[in-house]
Amino acid sequence: MLRRSQLSGANYAYTRHPLDYFIDSMTRLEIESIEMYAASPHMYVYDYDRAGVKGIKRKLDAAGIRVVCLTAEQCMIPVSLSIDDAPVRHRSLDYYGRALEQASELEAPLMHMVAGGDYQQSDPRSSWDRAVDGIGCVAERAKELGVKIALEADRTSPVKNTRDIRKVIDLLGCDRIQALIDTNAVFHAGETLEEA
Repeated sequence: MLRRSQLSGANYAYTRHPLDYFIDSMTRLEIESIEMYAASPHMYVYDYDRAGVKGIKRKLDAAGIRVVCLTAEQCMIPVSLSIDDAPVRHRSLDYYGRALEQASELEAPLMHMVAGGDYQQSDPRSSWDRAVDGIGCVAERAKELGVKIALEADRTSPVKNTRDIRKVIDLLGCDRIQALIDTNAVFHAGETLEEA
């Protein structure tokens, strides 16, 4: 039987409410762990410095809530480690670096990420190589900060399915990367949960 202690709340569903409202809701629901979606209005990565993140950590600590994963916003802004566009790729590496620092400040053991997409005209092999290289760079920073990466596959990315995640982990040989199994991505990849 599933226990309440096995559940984590997510502020993703509260983006039309202030962070304090979300924290109060988790307290009322007796949820002790959360996934922190690092996006507006709660904690967009570039809007919060170290002091701001520490302020959020104090609020969470006071409510008895721990962050089990920081999910850097990857849908509403252009974040891609695989794109053939140097400024976007450079900004994406910086973005994930900052997100890792914030995960560390929140004492979150995981940071959720995807490799991002590329232009339709790009060579798929080059996109894959940039994705693996970028994930490797982020993993090195994760190692320094004591955070693990929860890598998600996405059909718009060179890392499209759980086999690709396994390939990335094997190629990089890094214990800082683990697979995140998203049921939507599994479905679109034509995989089963058992395969994943």
